[in-house]
Amino acid sequence: FWLKICEPLLSVRGTTVCSMAQASGHSAGPSTPSAGRSQHHTLSEFQTASKTIVKGYFSNMKSGTSPAAAEAARSLKALDCSGYHDEFVVIVVRSAMDLTEDDLVAGVNLLVLLRKAEILMESQISRGFEKLVLTWQDIQLDVPNAPTYILRCIDAAIRDNCLSRVFLSRLPEQLLQHLSADASLSGEMPVLRENLGCLAQFKTRVSDLLKEYFGEDAGSTADFAARLREANVPHFLHEVVRKAIIMGLDGGNKERERVSRLLCDLSIGETLTSEDILVGFTRIVAQTEDLQLDCPNATEIVSRFIVRALSDELLPPAFIANGERLRIGGPAGLKVLEASAKLQEDVRNGLSFAHLWRTAEEEARFKKEVKAAILEYFDSNDKDEISKILTELKMASDQAAEFVRKLIIFAMERTGLQCDMALDLLGYLRSNDDISDREIEMGFEQLYMQLDEIALDIPDAAVMARSFVKKAKAAGLLFDDYHPPE
Repeated sequence: FWLKICEPLLSVRGTTVCSMAQASGHSAGPSTPSAGRSQHHTLSEFQTASKTIVKGYFSNMKSGTSPAAAEAARSLKALDCSGYHDEFVVIVVRSAMDLTEDDLVAGVNLLVLLRKAEILMESQISRGFEKLVLTWQDIQLDVPNAPTYILRCIDAAIRDNCLSRVFLSRLPEQLLQHLSADASLSGEMPVLRENLGCLAQFKTRVSDLLKEYFGEDAGSTADFAARLREANVPHFLHEVVRKAIIMGLDGGNKERERVSRLLCDLSIGETLTSEDILVGFTRIVAQTEDLQLDCPNATEIVSRFIVRALSDELLPPAFIANGERLRIGGPAGLKVLEASAKLQEDVRNGLSFAHLWRTAEEEARFKKEVKAAILEYFDSNDKDEISKILTELKMASDQAAEFVRKLIIFAMERTGLQCDMALDLLGYLRSNDDISDREIEMGFEQLYMQLDEIALDIPDAAVMARSFVKKAKAAGLLFDDYHPPE
């Protein structure tokens, strides 16, 4: 709505820079270091060099002594660090904000020309502006008009096809609230206020749908997806990702697993796009510091959501590297991304998804509570109490299997009476839907896998285990054709 074309750029646009790229036959290449292209400078070196390039560009624009955009493009290409180009976008816009409005125009035009020359990719420009909209409050401390400047740059980039128009619709709510109160944006006010109102309504709607989905009368993913489509606001669907993860922070491991499966199913069903998921996770990382106020373990839990999404191929492989480079979320966000990188390495080395959702503290607490519950049961024979405890623990399937294994082992350490009590309890819990047939079978499999170790404390463990299998089959807890692992 305000973009004007500076005269010195007219001779470059579509000719000098583009023809230079065509002559060299050199494309922008992979968009991140992890995409397969080695970087010739560290990030710090690239930032220093980029600031020099940008400073020279604005100086040349003022003096008119050389083709400013062509010189900047040539220098940027010479660095041969396409994986850092999203950082270059941030540096251009941020540097222009410290100068004049004419420099803002020139800065956006530089990005436009670099995009047309295929030196910058749209995804890099999008990540750069995402960084700016997520840090607008910090920038505003130095540049009071930062929110307005960012909006104008976004609008200009959209008009020149460097950004998708959807980007404008996905501005964070706080930024929209601030812009809606800016009298200087009277021409844009109706659109901003409409987006703000629709976003607020949709967030409430998503919260209600998620509560229903994770409630006692849990709905199906198909129903959830259908109701999202009824809302007919596809540009706000990143809020589904963000709010689902936040709900997972408040729940147990079982709820977190359901969140991951929900996101995967919505992606497979094309209800959520890859961009919805990317924006949703980026916003979560950006607000980690706030999330920690209500959930002290937010860093660890969010990192698990990220690694699960990477393993499910919902996020691009470079998500962690891109976030670290752009310092999404500041120090708190960097801790999440560092934890994600470490956990991702653990997964590559064989860490099971079954253990992905448990912190060391949660694991220790679970083992302690399970042991206390089983021993209390042997004293009281109160099956209802055990059922209540297991419901409160919100066990994942592998935890339920661990409970079965521990129940059998503790019974084996005692008398035949406790062995019969253990089988009675398993039958009660299964009929009460506290544990499933598969979880009971998994518990026996765990028992046999650890039998040699158990035999160190219980010499007759192998004989007793066979007896348990026989009685469990007789009680209908195991299928007749069940054969324990050798």
